[in-house]
Amino acid sequence: MSWIDADSESLRDGQRGHDNPPMTGENRRSRTVPRTRPARSRRLEAARSPGDVGAFLSRLHVQATRGIPRAQFFAQVAQMLLEFSGCDWIELRHREAAEEGYRCQMSRGDPMPFRFEREPRPAEEGVPAPGGPDAVEILCGMVAERRFDPALSCFTPRGSFWTGDVEEVHDSVAPPRGTPLPVLGPDFGFRSLAIIPLTVGSENTGLLEMRNSARGCFTRADMRRYEQAAASLGVALSHQRARWALG
Repeated sequence: MSWIDADSESLRDGQRGHDNPPMTGENRRSRTVPRTRPARSRRLEAARSPGDVGAFLSRLHVQATRGIPRAQFFAQVAQMLLEFSGCDWIELRHREAAEEGYRCQMSRGDPMPFRFEREPRPAEEGVPAPGGPDAVEILCGMVAERRFDPALSCFTPRGSFWTGDVEEVHDSVAPPRGTPLPVLGPDFGFRSLAIIPLTVGSENTGLLEMRNSARGCFTRADMRRYEQAAASLGVALSHQRARWALG
C-alpha cells in the first residue's frame, strides 16, 4: 500500500491540523537577560514528561464526536499525540475484526509530515515482502499478539514495549520460535521507542508507536500515562468509526 499525502487545508478544519509546531532556536546569551535553554533540551524534557492526560482525553472526546472524515480525524489525533508526548515521530494503526484497517504517521521536520493509508482486510493481504519483517514490525507483532516474556523489563504489565536505547533491544528481547531480532542500529534514526496496544474490552484493535531521536526519553511512569491515554484512544477510534459510518 502507498502512503497518501493528505492535503493540509482539508485537514485543518479550523484547528492547527497536522502542521508541525515550529522549532525555536536557542536564544542569544545576554548579561542582563537569563539564557533560555536550547530547544533540544526543552524537547527532551517534554518527551520525558508527557502532557496532562486529562486535557488530552478531553480534546480526544471532542474530536471523536464530530463525525469528521477518517483521514482528518487521524490527522487531528496524531497532532495531539505529538504535542502530548513531545516525541519526534508517531504511528497509529487501527483495525476492527476482519474489516479494513487504517494507518497513519506524523513526524516533526518532515517535508510530508502526515501520511495516511488504508490497509486491506486480512483475507486480501498479499504475500509478505521479500526479506521478512524488520525489527520494529517483529516487536509490533509481539505486542499485538502478546507473544513475549512478561518477565522482561522492557514490557509493561499491560503489554506495552518500551526502551530508551534501541541499540540494546537486540540483546534483551528474544522473539518467539527462536527468530533472531534484527539489530536496530544507528541507521534506524531514533534512540527511544515505545509500542502500546490499543484495546476495546479484551480485543486488541490497534497500536500506538512513538519514537524519539534522543536517548532515554521513556520511563515506567511515562508509560503508565501513555497507556492511560491509549486505553481511551482505542475506544475513541471505534466510536468515531461508527459515528462516521452512520453519517
